[in-house]
This record gives sequence, structure tokens and C-alpha cells, in this order.
Amino acid sequence: MDLKSNQIFMVSGDQLRDLAKCIVEEMQSGMSVEPIKKNTSEGENLLSVNEVCKMFHVSKPTLWRWEKSGRLMPVRVSDKVLRYKLSDIEKVLSNDKPL
Repeated sequence: MDLKSNQIFMVSGDQLRDLAKCIVEEMQSGMSVEPIKKNTSEGENLLSVNEVCKMFHVSKPTLWRWEKSGRLMPVRVSDKVLRYKLSDIEKVLSNDKPL
């Protein structure tokens, strides 16, 4: 089989959803990002903007759009420093809706 050729596969919606869930689970299991510090009053683990970009394979402008849409809200630790709660990231990863 030529790997450069285009191929079309017929799949049901259920099969596509199951495949997407498997991909997300594999991504989650491969993520070993250590939170940089505990800095909220609740003692939650926080991740930097760069760490979150790497986890989701997205750009900083995408994180900004997610903030504007309410999908993933950062915690402001100073005037210029944003962090993301690990618990919020886990909620986004476990959500069935596409990012």
C-alpha cells in the first residue's frame, strides 16, 4: 500500500467517537508534565502557559481564545503572569466535546 495515497474509510459516528476517546486517553497517559508550583489559596497545582500549550499542542493565541470563550480560564498570579489549574485542564481533557 502506498502511504502517500489518499484513502477514504467509512466509519459510524460511534466508531469515530470511540477512536477520539482512545486518542485522548493515549495523550493523557503520555503526559507527564509536573506542575510548577502550588500557588492558589486552595493549594491547587498550577501550570504555565507554555506547559499548557505543550499539553494540548496549541498556540498561545488558542489559549487566549479558550479563555474568551470560557473553555479554560487562567489564574492571574501577577500583572503579567498567568497559570492554569491542573484540575481545570483535567476537566477539559475529560470533556467529550471537541476542543
